Amino acid sequence: MTQTTLDHILGNHAGANADLAKAWLAQNGLPTRKNESWKYTNPDKFISGSLSSPKCTIDQALLDLSPYRVYFKDAKLDESKSNLPKEITVKEAKVTANTLNDFSNALNALNAKSTLTLTVAAKAVIEQPIIIIHDQEMAPSLEIVVESMAQVAFLEAFSPDLEHHSLCSPKTTIDVKAAAKVQHIKTVIGGAEQVHIASTTASLGRDATLDSFVFAAGSKLMRQDFIADINESGAHVNAHGLFALRGKQHADQHVTLNHKAAHTTSDQLFKMVLDDESRGVFTGRLEIAKDAQKVDASQLNKNLVLSKKAHVDTRPQLLVHADDVKCAHGATVGQLSAEEVFYLRSRGLPQDKAQKMLCHAFACDAVLRIESQVLQTWVNNLLFDNFEQFALEKFEQ
Repeated sequence: MTQTTLDHILGNHAGANADLAKAWLAQNGLPTRKNESWKYTNPDKFISGSLSSPKCTIDQALLDLSPYRVYFKDAKLDESKSNLPKEITVKEAKVTANTLNDFSNALNALNAKSTLTLTVAAKAVIEQPIIIIHDQEMAPSLEIVVESMAQVAFLEAFSPDLEHHSLCSPKTTIDVKAAAKVQHIKTVIGGAEQVHIASTTASLGRDATLDSFVFAAGSKLMRQDFIADINESGAHVNAHGLFALRGKQHADQHVTLNHKAAHTTSDQLFKMVLDDESRGVFTGRLEIAKDAQKVDASQLNKNLVLSKKAHVDTRPQLLVHADDVKCAHGATVGQLSAEEVFYLRSRGLPQDKAQKMLCHAFACDAVLRIESQVLQTWVNNLLFDNFEQFALEKFEQ
């Protein structure tokens, strides 16, 4: 009897809630086109083989980005490679039962051994970013709690497994207390046979700010759900991202921002650059509660297609129950502008350089949303190393 993809998944389990997750998966199976949130992504097409934990190659430059880092290896804190300021504490606890209402949460529960909680003390101002490194972790479960009036930036980095077919299903929750300011930058650099299926959820208190940015390149499949509950007045969410895809890579980004209180704001900008036969999917949902008046929210998805075989599916959505709000959403899919190329050529640039410059400018517009200069430079370097130096070679031909 041939072993199915679901059999492979159910045969790999080490989590504290593995029995609950196995029961959910056995009952619901793999997502199909009938599941609205997975309409354009078929996990069965990407998941196969032994589903091992990623055996990552950690770049030394990542370790040198900041004096502060948290190094997780196989669901354990590696204290010898970690260093944190006194205002941040790390606690390990058992994974509690998740609300298993989604495939990504079930995958995480199947293999998550413990939850690691990072707590930033109230009023702490951490000048240097905190680098969160995941090494050989199939299902990281991480909770970040930022107490009131604290300010901190996190880079959560997932490095490539260059040799194995591996699966990573992380779950990250971010609790931003009153008047706190948090940057959460996530980078997913995958190997050719890596699958990354993740969920990130956030909740914001009064006058809190969360800047969320995701950069992804290289993975066979990268799927992420980002859900933020904007619970109290004065809270603001920036949700931004950049996906650089080539070959037959597939990326699927779902964003849900729930404005639950009046006088809250949000801004979304997600960009994809697609080459060869890659495919990108974006679903963005803004929901404004009945009593959430005076909300100001915007959402934009822009896609640059460099190949006739690349494909984009984009679904911006608004669900507004209040009557005194300012909301906007939009999506674009296109190629490099011939007029812009001509303009640069008329100023003396050769065609290949003009095309490269326009492509880089399109991508970097999203990267510039990262407030930390250290992390902005890091993401720019990742963009070049994992996409631009390969994809833009076609302009030289």
